[in-house]
Amino acid sequence: MPSRQRISPIIGRLLGLGLLAASCNVAAPGPSPTGGAATPDATTPTIPPAAARTPLVPASAPPRVDRSPPTAPTDVPTPSPTGVPGSEVWRRVTEFPPPGAHVSAVLAAGPGFVAVGYHGDDEYPCDQLTVDGRIWTSSDGEHWDESDPDALDGLFLTKAVNADGTIYAFGLVGSPNCARDEVSAFARSPDGISWDRLRIESPAPSVYYKFGAIAGTLIALGEDHSWTSVDGVNWQRGGDVPFSYSWFEEIAALGETAVAFKGDALEPAWLSGDGAESWRLADFEPLYDLDVHDTAVGEGLIVAVGQACCGLPNAETGLSVTSTDGRTWHESAAFADVPQAVVAINDGYLTVSRNNWVSRDGLDWHVGPRLPDFDSRSNVSAVSADVGVFIINGRLAWFAPAEALALDGSSEAPRNAEMPEIGVRYEADVFLHCGWPPIYFGLETWLPDPPFEENYNPPHGFGDEDRGWLTQLDENELLYESRRGQTVTLRLSQEAEASGPCA
Repeated sequence: MPSRQRISPIIGRLLGLGLLAASCNVAAPGPSPTGGAATPDATTPTIPPAAARTPLVPASAPPRVDRSPPTAPTDVPTPSPTGVPGSEVWRRVTEFPPPGAHVSAVLAAGPGFVAVGYHGDDEYPCDQLTVDGRIWTSSDGEHWDESDPDALDGLFLTKAVNADGTIYAFGLVGSPNCARDEVSAFARSPDGISWDRLRIESPAPSVYYKFGAIAGTLIALGEDHSWTSVDGVNWQRGGDVPFSYSWFEEIAALGETAVAFKGDALEPAWLSGDGAESWRLADFEPLYDLDVHDTAVGEGLIVAVGQACCGLPNAETGLSVTSTDGRTWHESAAFADVPQAVVAINDGYLTVSRNNWVSRDGLDWHVGPRLPDFDSRSNVSAVSADVGVFIINGRLAWFAPAEALALDGSSEAPRNAEMPEIGVRYEADVFLHCGWPPIYFGLETWLPDPPFEENYNPPHGFGDEDRGWLTQLDENELLYESRRGQTVTLRLSQEAEASGPCA
């Protein structure tokens, strides 16, 4: 993809959340609560090894959310609880995607499935002189037909949306070195086979926006406002949305309500009930940082899956959240595996990752038929249609008929994520670029007590990064021990905290 003309998501994570890039991390201690250097003196207590410490649990300690049911298994799940090997449930699609093709999006539309993309270098498309859009259609998920409509000549297609049966494809105008990568390109199709190039007659959102649809209306969300269109040609500016370095990841439609999810966010869900004219925060402010990977809607329920930060330091924690109205949300237990995609199936839902799960309600999950191969380094997309579920994972693709994905007989739960134990030391790499941000540990928020003076720089005696240990002393107290000898006490916060001046 061409470079974005703004702060990148990676920089956003570093500056906006006070976390180490490419992993789920905790924050670090800053200057001493008095504003000076956090240098130990003669009164600094000697911290005994965690194994020798007797935790003190105050009688008034606040209750903690139990995200690890005691009946959950601890062993690695078996490939298939239904008794049918995953290789028999999932049929490998051997001729799709074809050599040299890049599939940007797959939809349940047209004859069954419609995929949009282009032919070219997967990693360096901007090195090519031209990139022409390609369309693939399938009625059964296994046999695909390719076309290159004239309307898509010179288009680098990156996104697609099904707006009540009308398919819209979005992308860039291909040119040498992607020099015109700020030009938005739009195309429309009633069936996935015949396409028209759209000429935008009014200001339009950037292609870097997240696109979705509610009924027949297109919605585009960007940094601080939304756009809507009923034809892809004429766009109207909608209501404002909060500015954030976090890009919007998904837009789901539930009846007349549109729900948008931000990536890497403490306020992850926003909703609109008036066609994107106005947006408001959902009643869901978790005490952890949530990155929603995918959403699915079925039988009046939204299911969102993704990654929460953090259980243990630097540990990926997977979970799901559900809602019947977009406003109030319910959370699943925290799982060791992180689901990458989710689709609605007959009587329930299916997630896709190293281990697939199935569920009737989107919260109580069981291990489902596993893909014969899975490449965790490549993006994964899953699409559900009447005939079954299609999955594409980099250069690999599979299809499973709807009747093969039965929920009956599935009983083994996914393995729960490891959560902190009181009195146990955990190694922690902490990030101090913007001073003292909150610590996310045990899927909760911890703040220094007493608070530190904000100076928005690495504290005296520390660099941008510090190493040490975190030990939870009781239900309400967390201890950070730096390898440099300093110690900091933190208390459990009942509210999620932004990461300060870089947010």
